Amino acid sequence: MNIEELYKESECCMEFSNQEILDYFIQPLKDNPNVLIKILSEDKEISEFEDEKIEIVCLDGDKEELYISFMGCQTSIFIKNEEIMFIDEKAKGNYTTSDTKYNVVYEGILRTLTHKEILMLFVDFINCFIGVNDICIYEEVIDGSHSYPKCNYRIQIKKEWAGKKKIRFENIYLDLE
Repeated sequence: MNIEELYKESECCMEFSNQEILDYFIQPLKDNPNVLIKILSEDKEISEFEDEKIEIVCLDGDKEELYISFMGCQTSIFIKNEEIMFIDEKAKGNYTTSDTKYNVVYEGILRTLTHKEILMLFVDFINCFIGVNDICIYEEVIDGSHSYPKCNYRIQIKKEWAGKKKIRFENIYLDLE
């Protein structure tokens, strides 16, 4: 284990408890009037007070065009059928081109962040996509020598009520229009 890493070698850095998801992910998004939260476990809707493991949080109610899926070593954000993958660095060696093809892969370091910091990163990221009308993803391969190619991504986001803004999350560049 590196000194800066907060997790044991055998631990995935995104094994969040329900309470962490509720406190650090759902709660900050609840006050946004454009967010309709629906929590799922094993493909059925649950309330935040149930003991079943939170697996998916939809942020647009029944439309299910903006949601996050918590899978332990990987968390994915889905926006209009596009997948943005956040993968634990210790698990990335298990991923191949077929796992990541046509998806956006975040290349930032997650294992040095606390669960709260990781979940707040997801909140910041998702806030850019609330109310999205359309997105267009551009990919540039920067290193093809790994088990899957490392890329920079530029995502153009069209929203009704967004001012023009550029935001960077490591290798992912968001252009809000």
